[in-house]
Amino acid sequence: MSFSWVPFYRELAGKVLEFEERQDELIDVLREMQEAGLKVVPIEDDLSRTERVLFTEIDPFTFMATFSRSGDKTATELCDWIRKRWNLETPTPTDFDGRANVAAVGGASWFFTSSEYGRTPQDIPSLWMLAKAIYHNGAQSLTEELYGKCVMLKNVGVLKLSTGLFWFNPREFLPLVGPTLPYLRKNGVKWDEKLLQIKPHCKLSEYLALMEKARAFNSDFVSLSHRAWLDKNASQITVAAETEVPIIEEMIEPAKMPLNQILYGPPGTGKTYNSIRRAVQVIDGKVGEDPKARFEELRKAGQIEFVTFHQSFSYEEFIEGLRPLIGEEGEQVSYEIRAGVLRKMALAAISEGLEKTDAKRATFEQVWNAFLEKVERENWLLQGIGSSQYKVVLTAAGNITGENVNGNAQQPYNGSRAKIEKVWEKLRDGPIATHALIIGILRVGSHSNLIGAVVEELKRIEAQLPKSQLLSTALAKSEIAAQSFLLGSSDYRANFQNAKKFVLIIDEINRGNISKILGELITLLEDDKRIGAPNELRLTLPTSGETFALPPNLYILGTMNTSDKSLAQLDVALRRRFDFEEMAPDLKLCAKFAAQIPVLEELNNRLEWALDREHRLGHAYFMNVTSEDGFNQIFRLKILPLLLEYFPHDFGTLRAVLGEKSDGFLREMKNPEGFTSGKKYRWWFESGVEEFSAFTQLKSNYGL
Repeated sequence: MSFSWVPFYRELAGKVLEFEERQDELIDVLREMQEAGLKVVPIEDDLSRTERVLFTEIDPFTFMATFSRSGDKTATELCDWIRKRWNLETPTPTDFDGRANVAAVGGASWFFTSSEYGRTPQDIPSLWMLAKAIYHNGAQSLTEELYGKCVMLKNVGVLKLSTGLFWFNPREFLPLVGPTLPYLRKNGVKWDEKLLQIKPHCKLSEYLALMEKARAFNSDFVSLSHRAWLDKNASQITVAAETEVPIIEEMIEPAKMPLNQILYGPPGTGKTYNSIRRAVQVIDGKVGEDPKARFEELRKAGQIEFVTFHQSFSYEEFIEGLRPLIGEEGEQVSYEIRAGVLRKMALAAISEGLEKTDAKRATFEQVWNAFLEKVERENWLLQGIGSSQYKVVLTAAGNITGENVNGNAQQPYNGSRAKIEKVWEKLRDGPIATHALIIGILRVGSHSNLIGAVVEELKRIEAQLPKSQLLSTALAKSEIAAQSFLLGSSDYRANFQNAKKFVLIIDEINRGNISKILGELITLLEDDKRIGAPNELRLTLPTSGETFALPPNLYILGTMNTSDKSLAQLDVALRRRFDFEEMAPDLKLCAKFAAQIPVLEELNNRLEWALDREHRLGHAYFMNVTSEDGFNQIFRLKILPLLLEYFPHDFGTLRAVLGEKSDGFLREMKNPEGFTSGKKYRWWFESGVEEFSAFTQLKSNYGL
C-alpha cells in the first residue's frame, strides 16, 4: 500500500496551521468548496434553536474533518480542489487506506460544540494549541493539562480526539475509532476499557500507554489502522464509521414512481442510504447488484445530483444568482448570472426530451455576412440602446469595433465574432440582449452594449431573409436547445416518453428555508405543472429574465430526520407537493446479537410513550453489534448523548424510559449542605462505578 494520503495530509495540516490568526479565511475556503458543489463540514453556528449564522471561528481539526468524513471518491475530489486552491506540492492522494473518519451527519464532524450548547472562549484556542504542538513535536509535546482540556470538550472525547491527532501526525498517533481496539485485543494487545469512558478516565497517560503497547505489535500506526479495517472479524467501535443499513426491498414500477418524494423517519433508519438506491431505481428501473457504484456512474454522467439543505442555502445556489468576477488589478468588479443545481439539471433533462422539427432557420454565417454587408456601406450606423448609434468597422481578425457617434467618440468598443455568435445563439428567440443577460452568458460585462446592439440587428436580418435561403439548424440535446424550446422555438418538439431520467437528491430537506430557496418556483414542482402536463406552467426568472419550467423526467427525492424538533415544521406548501414514505425502525435487522432485540423494542416503546414515534431509535445504530460488549459501547457513546438531548434536565422521565426503580444508570446525588429539597442524579461512570453493563441493566429494569 502506498498510503499516498499520509504525505498529503501532512502538507495540508501544516498549511492549515498558518491560519490560526486568520480563521475567517478558513471559513471562506469551506464556503467556496460548498459553492463548488463539494460536501464540507457544516459552517453555521447555532445561536438558538431557530437562529443560525456563519461561523466566526474554527479549529484546525474541524477543518481537516472535511477531508475525512466521506468515501474515497468524494475525498479525492475534496483533496484535489484544496491542492489547486492552495498550490500544494504533494500530489492528490490515490488511496485512503488506513485513514480514520468522523461522522458526516450534522455537527458530528465538529471538534467543538455550538454556541447554544456551551462553547467557551477557551475551547477553540486550546485545539489550535494542541494541533500545533503535536504536528511539530509529536506525542512528546503533549501535557496532561492540554490533552485533558481538549478531550473533555463537549462533542470531543478520546475516540474523536485520537482521530484528529492521527490526521495531523499519522506516524505518531493511534486512532481509536473503528475496529482498531478490537483488532489489537484479538492480536493479544490488552487495553483498559476505562479509556473509552469520556469521564472521568480519559487520562493522557492511559492513551500513551496504549500506544506503546500497540507500537510493540506494529510500529507503523497507518499500516496498523489499515490492517484493522481489513480484518472482517473485528467488531467496530465507531464515532463515524459508515454503518450498513437496511434497504427498501419493494420495487416500484418506473411509471408509478412519484416525481416528488421524501423518505422520512427517526435517526438511524437508513434514509440517506436508501435515497441512493431509490435514485438508481428511478433511472434504471431496478436497484442492481452494486447500487453505490452505479450511483457514482450516474452522478458522474450528470443524471444524479446530491445536495444538502441548510439554513444558509439560498435561491441563488438552487435556481440562479449573481456571482462576482474579479478581473486584473485595477479593473472594475463585474458579475455573472450563474445557474444553480436545479436549473442546470432541469435544462439537461429538458434537452434529453427534445426532437428536431423540420423548421428551417438562418445560420449564424448567413446573418453575419448580411450584417457585414451593411457595415461596408458608407454612413451606415448601427442602432444601439436609447440614443446610441455606432459607426462599425470590421477588423483584420474578422471581429468588429464600434464608436458611439452620440457619445464619447474617442472610446472604441470591441466585439469578437465568437462572443457575438454565443450571445445570438442564446437570445435569438428570447428577450432583448440587455447588459445583464450578456453578462450571464459571457461572464464579462465590458463592451456589452455594442454586442447587444449587434445581436438585435442580427435578429432583424434573420426575420427579413427569404425562406428559400433558410436551413435546418436545430441542435438537439444541449442547454441552448433546451432554452430555445422554453422560449417557444419552432426548431424543437418535446417527447419525454423514452427520455433519460434525472434525479436530484435533497438531503435534510427540512433544514432549509423552503420559501427562500424555491421562491415563486414551488408551484412548478406539481405533476400537472410540468412540461407537457395539462396545466403546464412556465415562469420568467427574475435575475436572468429567461423562461423556466420543470420537465416530467426530473425527479426530486428528499430525506427528512423527523426527530429534529429544533427546526420549523416542513413548509405546508411543500408538504402537499410530495409523496412521503416512512423509514421506520426495523429491529429484526439487529439479529447479529439477537438478545438485544427485545431490549430495544421495549426501549422504543417507552420513547414513543414519553415523546412520540419520531424519537424512537433507528436499527442502524445496532445492526453491526455482535456481543454484549458491542451493545454497551454503542449505548454509552451514541445512545446516552441522544437521550440527554431528548430529555434535558428531565431526570424523572429519563429514569422511566430506562426503567429505573433504584440506582442503575443514574445514581442519586447526596444533597450538599444547605440543599434540602429536590433530587439530582449522576450517570454511573460519573459516580466511580467501573464494572457496569448497560445491556444487563436494561434487561433487569425491563424484567426481560
